[in-house]
Amino acid sequence: MNNFVIRVWLLATITPAVIALLMRVVYEAYRAVEVGTWVVTILFIIVIIAVYAFLFTLAINPDTKKLKTKFFRASVSIIGTAAIISGIVHFIRFVPSSHASLPVSVPMAILLLLAGFSAYSLTLYILFKTGVR
Repeated sequence: MNNFVIRVWLLATITPAVIALLMRVVYEAYRAVEVGTWVVTILFIIVIIAVYAFLFTLAINPDTKKLKTKFFRASVSIIGTAAIISGIVHFIRFVPSSHASLPVSVPMAILLLLAGFSAYSLTLYILFKTGVR
């Protein structure tokens, strides 16, 4: 990604989607009355902003040396942890709710949670398999 125009184009492409996603999540937070909903929403907002900040930084200055620093590895670990906690809280609240009335709802939720655990484990393995330098 050496072309600056392509990098700006990438940011111009993902920025409206991120803003729309944040608007939807903030709207859900506004309607939330339970603590569990607040926890999921706040963690989700943090994850969205952190991932966008990472993509923004990588698009503006595509220096891959930064990807091997302790700070980057710790940041990705924290973001992944927040995402998996949000997924667990959402799963625990979703399964007994009336929203899980379709026969396929609970198996889908279980599969998504398993995929999240797998992705989180794989990310941590890739980040730390070579050791932090």
